Amino acid sequence: MPERSTIGIVVAMEQEVSILRDRYFGGAASRDGLCPIYESSINGTPVVLAHSGIGKVNATIAASELVLRYRPSSLLVSGLAGSLSDALTAGDMVVATGAVHHDFDLTPLLRRRGQLPGLHGAELAASPRLVDAATEATAKVAADVAQRRRGGVVPRFLRGTVASGDALISSAARKEEILLHFPEALCVDMETAAVAQVAAAAGCEWAAVRVVSDNADESFDVGDVLSFINEEGAESISALLAGLCGL
Repeated sequence: MPERSTIGIVVAMEQEVSILRDRYFGGAASRDGLCPIYESSINGTPVVLAHSGIGKVNATIAASELVLRYRPSSLLVSGLAGSLSDALTAGDMVVATGAVHHDFDLTPLLRRRGQLPGLHGAELAASPRLVDAATEATAKVAADVAQRRRGGVVPRFLRGTVASGDALISSAARKEEILLHFPEALCVDMETAAVAQVAAAAGCEWAAVRVVSDNADESFDVGDVLSFINEEGAESISALLAGLCGL
């Protein structure tokens, strides 16, 4: 069995995974399991990248595959997110201090929406050590982006809660509903809480950094989001994960 020094990465979209895969993970994917997994070794540390696909079920499958096959010491996840905060716009970044399932609801059996059986609250906390490392990596990426923009808007980065659910949020009403139950949430995605829950079950650390692509309201435009990820988002995601892995 492999030693628990492995770093596991879960990334959802092909556009998000392509730069990271092509730059750092040569060779064909292992397809023995339920999702494509790429393997590398950086400075003697094994790093494995799972291309999950979009959504919490896919993220759970990918994270579980990594846990069962490689026994990672930490799980990392990154990708696009919709902003839930007026302080964040496209290109800004969120370092997850925790994650919640905004669409999980066992009330009145449990006390509040998002609360999982066996937990006192709804939030799955990220590793403080990895949060600090992710903050450092994010600060460097933000500085690099600002330099590339040559006097343009400097991306901001905040630490806070990521809300995950199996729905693309593109209306102000849905956004307000999430904030009603999770006012601490800074952004919304479709994978982070699932990876966090697998990490908690496996007893390994986890961290996430999300790059904001849209405002999660009626201004959402598929063409704009795809252009953003092709022109800037995928590069930022790759740099963030590379920084966390020491690639």
